[in-house]
Amino acid sequence: MENSHNPLEDYAAALTLYTKRALTNQGDALRALAGVMRRFSDKLGYPMLQGLPAGALDSFILFTGQRLRRRSGFPSYSWAGWRGEMQIPHYTAITGTHPLPKSWIDWHKLEPGSGSRVRLTQTRESEAECRWSSFANLIRWNRSGAPAAEIRTGSESRPTRDLRPYPTLHFHTVIIRLRIRVHDLFQGHGHLLDMDGKPCGGILLDDLDAPGALENYSQEPQELVVLSIADSPLPRVPGFGPDLHATDSRQLFNVMLVIRDGPVMERRGIGTIQDWPMKHSHSVRWDEVTLG
Repeated sequence: MENSHNPLEDYAAALTLYTKRALTNQGDALRALAGVMRRFSDKLGYPMLQGLPAGALDSFILFTGQRLRRRSGFPSYSWAGWRGEMQIPHYTAITGTHPLPKSWIDWHKLEPGSGSRVRLTQTRESEAECRWSSFANLIRWNRSGAPAAEIRTGSESRPTRDLRPYPTLHFHTVIIRLRIRVHDLFQGHGHLLDMDGKPCGGILLDDLDAPGALENYSQEPQELVVLSIADSPLPRVPGFGPDLHATDSRQLFNVMLVIRDGPVMERRGIGTIQDWPMKHSHSVRWDEVTLG
């Protein structure tokens, strides 16, 4: 299990092997891996958050799988919240040498029953501000004639009273509404379209067996949380040519399909979009996200 000089690669490989297993008790998803997580946490020098390395959320939150099914009692932002074999794209053999995603997000967590948030991002706040400035310059959102830097004033922080048995993630980012056209029901593949029906990306859909999921996707535009800048599309995401990469004139972004459960959002898919919908769409906003 531990053959790499990079503990994150070793941990990602361990997760792929572990998620192939069928658990007798679904509530043991984290308990059964507790010893492994503790050892890697010691090596990495930072804690685990529901099975995700807290200092590498930008990449580990992009876990992928085929037709994943929701596991109750765990957060949807973690592999522990899903049943099915999973990979961490930036640390597994299927991607080869794949540059890590670049994100502007300043991650915080809120423990159940706690009124205070704990910062998880492993950079100084000044560095986070620089990452934000780089992102703002990329998308140049100019819907109302405002400079890109003003996107950040979308909403004020607001507390949530949702009490779940696990920590929720809190952060600010861009949310975009797009349409979904299911391309392959068996594989859980979908194409992402702008409001005019123009293809702009692809997505791997989770929990397609949930009641009403397919009908909802076919009828209404869906919310996608923009997570990071991508050098190339996530593996197996449909709608992109095999040689498509980001360039000086074209950026790609990793996105998470979400649904709302009261004040909390839950993951229902992971994908990649091109940058132009964020520059031109009226269905884009900067907002606070509470992810469970």
